[in-house]
Amino acid sequence: MGLYELANREGPGLADRLKIPHLYSWSPQLFPKPFDWKNHIDVTGYCFLEDQDYQPPADLAAFLEAGPTPIYIGYVLSSWLPICLSSGSALLSSTTLTL
Repeated sequence: MGLYELANREGPGLADRLKIPHLYSWSPQLFPKPFDWKNHIDVTGYCFLEDQDYQPPADLAAFLEAGPTPIYIGYVLSSWLPICLSSGSALLSSTTLTL
């Protein structure tokens, strides 16, 4: 893929240093975006596939057809939310979560 090697200590902060946009798909009513998260990080709400006959806009279709298939890397870390809630980064007032 033509990627260069990273030292172990470079990787963890790379997405933040490069300001790579990323989204968290949970309800901002349940867990609002913490005040100290940067502008390239957003809480978007849940995503639903409602239209089975979806056709992307012409410019998006052209982008997808013009080059190699984009790569999506994602994961779910089920223990992340309690860690985030206790890190001091997020403030929840009178909210009860059942995990």
